[in-house]
Amino acid sequence: MRIWDIATGRELKCLEVSSGSVYAVDFDGSGTHVLTSGEDGVFRATNIESGRSTVITEGAGYLSQFEASRDGRYVAAAVRGGIVIWNARTWNEFRRLEGHTGGSSFVSFSKDGRYLASTGTDGSVKLWETATGREAATLCESDAQQARLKFSADGRSLVVFGNRGKILVFGLRGAASARAPGR
Repeated sequence: MRIWDIATGRELKCLEVSSGSVYAVDFDGSGTHVLTSGEDGVFRATNIESGRSTVITEGAGYLSQFEASRDGRYVAAAVRGGIVIWNARTWNEFRRLEGHTGGSSFVSFSKDGRYLASTGTDGSVKLWETATGREAATLCESDAQQARLKFSADGRSLVVFGNRGKILVFGLRGAASARAPGR
C-alpha cells in the first residue's frame, strides 16, 4: 500500500499490508492505523508511521467491509456467524454479537460510537448498543439482505441501500447521542 501526499503528489510511505490482494481498507478512528483485509485471510492494523502491523484476527475469511468508530474506540466487522467488535487501542476482541439468522453482512457505527447498526442475510437491520452488546432494535425485516448501510455525518439518520434498488432511511428521534433511531 502506498500513501501519497495529496498536495505534492509525492509518495510518503510504502507499507506491506497483505501477502495477496487487499479486499477492503479503512483508517482507524484516530487516523494512525490503516486497517486491511485480504486474500490471505488476515485482518490487520498497520501503523502508518512505523509500518508495524498488528494482526487483529486470522482466518476470518472474506472481510469485505468493516468500520472504525469515529471516536477511535472500536472497530467492527461482520464475520462468519455474527459481528465482532474489537478495542481499537489494544486490538483485542471486545464483544461478539449474534442475532441475525444466517449471519451478518455489513456494519456501521453511529457518529458518537454509542450504536452499531448491522444488516444480515436474513434481511433485517438491527441496532446494537456498542458498550453492552444489547440489541436495541430491529428496524426492518426482509428488505435488507446483503444491504449496505451508513449513519449520516450529523448522526440523525441511518441509510440502508437495500435490494432491488430500494433505499431505506431511518430517522433518529431527538439527539443521536441520547436516543435510539426510530422508523
